[in-house]
Amino acid sequence: MPYFFYPTLSQAAEPKDPVIARIDSLFKYGEIDHAESEVLKILPDHNLNDEQRVQLEVLLGSILIAKNDTTGAYQAFQRALQLHPSLALNNVTTSPKIMVVFRSC
Repeated sequence: MPYFFYPTLSQAAEPKDPVIARIDSLFKYGEIDHAESEVLKILPDHNLNDEQRVQLEVLLGSILIAKNDTTGAYQAFQRALQLHPSLALNNVTTSPKIMVVFRSC
């Protein structure tokens, strides 16, 4: 079962972008450091659209929570919310640890 549900931007439980989907799979299967490394490689890409950037920031925030870095997670969620102020995570399928930090933004 996934740790979180992607934002309501695409109304989909899984990201459409195959690269983001691959990173999400790394995260879901416990490859936390590898997933973080991949997100950090991709985020500086200026060719990302806003939906991709929001999904990556939410994914990064979730990864950082798994690494007990709530400050970093808060910052990632803030960046996602700057791009999409009405961003919402599904509180049924999202880890409570993630929801606590996300709601504090």
